[in-house]
Amino acid sequence: MKPFKLLLILHIIITSELCGKVHGDACGKQGLCACDYARHLNVHCDHRNLTEIPSNIPYDIYKLDLSFNVIEVIPSDSFKGLTLLNQLYIHDNKISMLPGQLFASLRSLNKFDFSHNELSRIPAKVFSSTYELSRLDLSNNSLSVIPEHLFNSTVQVYTIDLSTNKIRQLSGKFSGRSSRLTQFLIRNNRLVKISGEFFRTANDLITIDFSSNQLTSVPEGLLDNLTKLTTIDFSYNRITKIPSSLFNSTYKLLTVYFQNSSMTSLPDDFLINSPNMTYIDLSKNQLTELPPNLFRDKPHLTRLQENNLTEIPDNIFNNTPEIYYLSTYSNRLVNISKETIHGLDELTTLNFGRNNISHIPSDMFIEINLTRTLDLSHNVISAIPVGLFSNRNRTYNLTILFLQKNRIEFIPRNAFDGLYVIQYIFLCDNKIQSLADGAFQRTSVAAIFLFSNKLSSLEGNPFSNENISEIHLYSNEIQHVSSSVMMGLRNSTTVTLYLSCQYLSDAPWASNHVTV
Repeated sequence: MKPFKLLLILHIIITSELCGKVHGDACGKQGLCACDYARHLNVHCDHRNLTEIPSNIPYDIYKLDLSFNVIEVIPSDSFKGLTLLNQLYIHDNKISMLPGQLFASLRSLNKFDFSHNELSRIPAKVFSSTYELSRLDLSNNSLSVIPEHLFNSTVQVYTIDLSTNKIRQLSGKFSGRSSRLTQFLIRNNRLVKISGEFFRTANDLITIDFSSNQLTSVPEGLLDNLTKLTTIDFSYNRITKIPSSLFNSTYKLLTVYFQNSSMTSLPDDFLINSPNMTYIDLSKNQLTELPPNLFRDKPHLTRLQENNLTEIPDNIFNNTPEIYYLSTYSNRLVNISKETIHGLDELTTLNFGRNNISHIPSDMFIEINLTRTLDLSHNVISAIPVGLFSNRNRTYNLTILFLQKNRIEFIPRNAFDGLYVIQYIFLCDNKIQSLADGAFQRTSVAAIFLFSNKLSSLEGNPFSNENISEIHLYSNEIQHVSSSVMMGLRNSTTVTLYLSCQYLSDAPWASNHVTV
């Protein structure tokens, strides 16, 4: 009998230990979690390979962290009686369903993070008792439907994150009562339809993110009464058109994203009631034209790259002196003139790269100040007009000038006169055959990139500038370099000259301070 009793006792002990790993209490000597009684009772059950919710969670708990486990099911009574629970984190588990009465006792719940689970549906009244909820994160689940009255009781919530789910539509109204919601995030879903009245009771909204969905249109009235809205993101959708009245009430709007959609045109004056706008991104659409008054009195930063624009209306930037960034990169522009950019008094970046521009008028920049960057690369420009930057009443504090990949054949004398702080000039991948004496004088250029051109010899004194430290001439078939070419470089400590030496007969002019 003794061996049998010993075996029975041993079996009971082993079973008890195994069960304890799954069904143990949250706190106590044998507790599965770390219980911190510092200021509030915080129970940390994260990263413990738990498969179920621990039992006997203390009633005075303030914060419960169950994240990064392998929990699959939450019983409906798991949080019964936890009326003081303020923060609940269950993210990064494998839960596919929430019981309808799960939060019935959680009258103090303020933050709930259920992201990165496998939730496919959610009961319409699951949050009916969480009146104090302020932040709700349901992102990275598998939700396909949001029940119409889901948020009726969450009148205090200010942030809702539904990103990265499978939601196809938002119907009805966000809530039947006035809400304090300030941030609504639903990016990376499968949205095809939004009710025009969805935000009718969410008058405090500041940020909305609809990016990376499948929207083809924006409903009338969607943003009506959202007078506090500052940021809206519709990027990476399939939107073909937007209502002319979309921003009629968004007086405080600052930032708008419409990039990577399918718009071919824009309504006239659709930004007229957004006087504070500082940024609009319309890049990577299919725009072929722009309304004449689009940018009147706005914004600071404008992105129009990668569309199908063939022209920019003259004087479209009148009354927009605060625009400091303008990009029309990768369009189909053919002609530009001073009227194209008239009104842009203080540009830090101007990008006309990758278009079909063949000619730069000599007075192109006569009415504006330019600082930092000018990009005219990847066009079909054949010549650089003398005096392009010579208006003494304007400031041309460019540091980088991109003219590569054009059809320029000749660099005239004083071509860059007026660029007194320029550091880099890119003229590579053109058809340059010769450089005039003094081509780069009266500038502060440090590096000149002339590789991959049609230069066969260097004559005269094109580099007469003591600021030059690098000259890139490789991938040219230069056979002869006269000694006069180095004149003007004598005061430089070191000048590095990059040449394809296989074509060069000799270099008798190379002095100690010139590296070839």
